[in-house]
Amino acid sequence: MHRALGLTEIVATIVETGSASLDFLRSCLLINKFFSHEAARLIWKECGLGKSYISPQIGRLVRTLSENAQRAQYYANFVQTLCIFQRKRNIWHEYLASLEFPRLKNFHRQDTEMTGPPIDLKDLALPYPQRGLEALSIYRSSVLIISDCSLEILSSHTSPKLKKLNLFRMQHRTVSKDGLVRFLTNTNPLVELDISCLDKCWSRKAFQRILLRFCNLVYLSLPDIPDDWILSPSKNDTNVPPAFPNLRTLRVGVNEQGLELLARNAPALETLELSSQDLPPSRHILLAAAGFTKLRRLIISFGQSSRIYGEDLLLLSQECPCLTCLSIQSNKGFHPKGLDISDNLIEEVAQNLTELITLTICIDSPSPLTQRAVYSVIRHCKDISYLHMSCDFNWRETVDGVPEFTSAKMLSMTLLLNENGPLADANEELANRLRKRLVLLTPAMKYLYLQSRNRFWAIEFDPPSSRIRDDY
Repeated sequence: MHRALGLTEIVATIVETGSASLDFLRSCLLINKFFSHEAARLIWKECGLGKSYISPQIGRLVRTLSENAQRAQYYANFVQTLCIFQRKRNIWHEYLASLEFPRLKNFHRQDTEMTGPPIDLKDLALPYPQRGLEALSIYRSSVLIISDCSLEILSSHTSPKLKKLNLFRMQHRTVSKDGLVRFLTNTNPLVELDISCLDKCWSRKAFQRILLRFCNLVYLSLPDIPDDWILSPSKNDTNVPPAFPNLRTLRVGVNEQGLELLARNAPALETLELSSQDLPPSRHILLAAAGFTKLRRLIISFGQSSRIYGEDLLLLSQECPCLTCLSIQSNKGFHPKGLDISDNLIEEVAQNLTELITLTICIDSPSPLTQRAVYSVIRHCKDISYLHMSCDFNWRETVDGVPEFTSAKMLSMTLLLNENGPLADANEELANRLRKRLVLLTPAMKYLYLQSRNRFWAIEFDPPSSRIRDDY
């Protein structure tokens, strides 16, 4: 329950206590005005978060506007965070554009499946924020256009306090290379920047602007960075400070050589997400990632013809023992080729990464992993909750075997079976037997997914059910 709802009880107590006092009516009016203001300030601080028990919905503000414009503006004066989530139609803009939000600091907009002519960001999203805007996030917009003019407005005096800019998966981009460079030159030094969607206007000059001006970045998401864009510091100059000493999260496409250089410039990095769009296949990206010794999360989407080596995976586990998430996954259906990755090696990795919560290893290997690798992860990683692994898992053996250990926190397991068609005789009876055995091994399990090349078998634990899809 929102804490502001308790104000009525406070008012009732005050009125009851002072009912015999002189000027009682005047006191009540003063109390009512004061608590009305405080309640509105607390309740309308955030609007449109999607949880009505935390903050009012946008529709509530629009309905108030249609009934009493003065009252709606009174509420809008308190809004510091405004979130607009829309599907199909742009129904709120014409109403909200008539209001002012003088205290607005955070503006978030997400449009999904919306149809209609594209609209420039400066016309649809930027009218609401005032000079106090600190964070602007546009997520998956199918109608908004980000243009040179939009960026110029953001970098001008209209947004002098802007610290966070996130432009994620915008379909319409007309920004030029010079326009992006001007924005990065003129805007305030940001602490969060996501311009990964601006790959068409991305240039070496723009990247150099970020290196030179944005040393306080905490979060950074960029398009692909070729190796020769990253300057290698002289080995003899130990006084060169890192470019991003405070960076905690980096999302980018880069090869191993560039990643090694970035490791020297981001010593405090905790989350690294790599997804190369137009770069050559990677060979030793895990070895380069091991240079970020404070990593907590590593997510890599490999391109076609990429490879990973067992010795690199082992070194990564030794150099980054605090990892809670390690995800080696496919990109556009292509799995990296795993070389010298065996059950024994996975056990060594699991012994090093005892804090793992999420583990994904999707690889094509000439010597596939087996259920031994799965058991090693469950045995050594006590906090593991989500496991997604390519292996020749003998699920029939699991049905008949007796577990030697348990995992109290495992919630979901997905196994990509390397054999061609090992689920041919899967049925509800076998699902029930497998479910009973896994309840002993993983009592908190909710979902088990077994996938081969021609069949997908989903087993749910609460409530018990299973379903099979052929030609998956």
